Amino acid sequence: MKCLCFFLLVSAVFVASENPDENLGVDNKDLFEGDMILPPHVLYKAEHGMDVDSSRKRASIRRGLWPKGEVPFAVFNGLGKGRSPELRNAIRAIIAGMNEWRRKTCIRFKRRTNERDYVIFALRSGGCYSNVGRIGGRQIINLGSGCRTLGIVAHEIGHAIGFYHEQSRPDRDQFVTVLFQNVQAENLRVDNKDLFEGDMILPPHVRYKAEHGMDVDISRKRAAVKPRNRLWPKGEVPYVISNGLSKKQNARKANNAIIAGMNEWTGKTCIRFKRRTNEKDVKRGCLSNVGRVGGRQIIDLGNRCWNLGTVAHEIGHAIGFFHEQSRPDRDQFVTVLLKNVKPGMKGNFKKYRRSFVDSLGISYDYESLMHYDDKAFSKNPKLGLQTIITKDKKYQNVIGQRIGLSSTDAEQANLMYRSECAKRGGGGG
Repeated sequence: MKCLCFFLLVSAVFVASENPDENLGVDNKDLFEGDMILPPHVLYKAEHGMDVDSSRKRASIRRGLWPKGEVPFAVFNGLGKGRSPELRNAIRAIIAGMNEWRRKTCIRFKRRTNERDYVIFALRSGGCYSNVGRIGGRQIINLGSGCRTLGIVAHEIGHAIGFYHEQSRPDRDQFVTVLFQNVQAENLRVDNKDLFEGDMILPPHVRYKAEHGMDVDISRKRAAVKPRNRLWPKGEVPYVISNGLSKKQNARKANNAIIAGMNEWTGKTCIRFKRRTNEKDVKRGCLSNVGRVGGRQIIDLGNRCWNLGTVAHEIGHAIGFFHEQSRPDRDQFVTVLLKNVKPGMKGNFKKYRRSFVDSLGISYDYESLMHYDDKAFSKNPKLGLQTIITKDKKYQNVIGQRIGLSSTDAEQANLMYRSECAKRGGGGG
């Protein structure tokens, strides 16, 4: 993408649950480097070049080791009742993966009895992933349908034992060359930050609170930020455009889309954009931070994002808007069909507490530029498999529009920024 910018007999412990999604709770955790779950504070340090509990060169941890090198384990049967062929194959793969480590290292695995800290092998959809090292309490190694081979199981066990990926070593560039230009767009990370709801970057502590239903410094119904320090002073947003494109034609197309996206906001709200001179808070620029985070922040626009609506949508996040369907009252207006959502993507359809988003008295807006479309994160969008159904049927084909700001979007922005815009003596567009 081009962008502006596990020999044990099969007597495993099975754990039953009426609601595996709720009890295991991994859908809401982002994956670090594709298959690792890191605590928010560790993730933050790793992504910002800060010291963490890892050795200097070997891609492994110092702390978080299993006492005596023994790993208690259980297997969560998420494949239905009985011993199906699929379940037997999964068990074989788990045993083979554990034996690979047992034969070649001093690591040992034992059936969990009453140990507080243990690994549970989950056989659910959603890919292959694991925590790194011993984190305390129950921790998961998930093995989706494509992950049940000796090599993959052994790989994920390696993470649980304490290994990161080998190519994460600080000296890796002496041995391999990473060709970022050949990496699939959806696998690219901007500044190594994971994405919230597909296109938003949240600080780790804010994201953790949001995903665990905790109060954060963002308020009531409208999907927008509330604290004044997250708004842009005087409603003015300094910006620069970082040209990471080699072809002039692509650069012009991207630049025109950015200008059109900014004009969509300036034409209908009191928000203004100005080229950066020496301001500290600045953006480079389909993803964005939410509100002003301090210092340089990025609106990243891949080549599929170069249109007015998409650019304006990402600018909306930078101004302070969350997605419309994240409002706590959304179930009164839309039905989310989680069964149709891609594995691992259900966390993008959460609705949030009144302490997280603020409406300022504005009603739910089907026409909002910040609303998902009806097939967002669908398992099969080409066949029309919908993930969102509107209660008012006439808006079914309206949600997710990327033509421009709705009148309600503009009204909300002006309300949110009225005191900031007043400081410069400006008014709405």
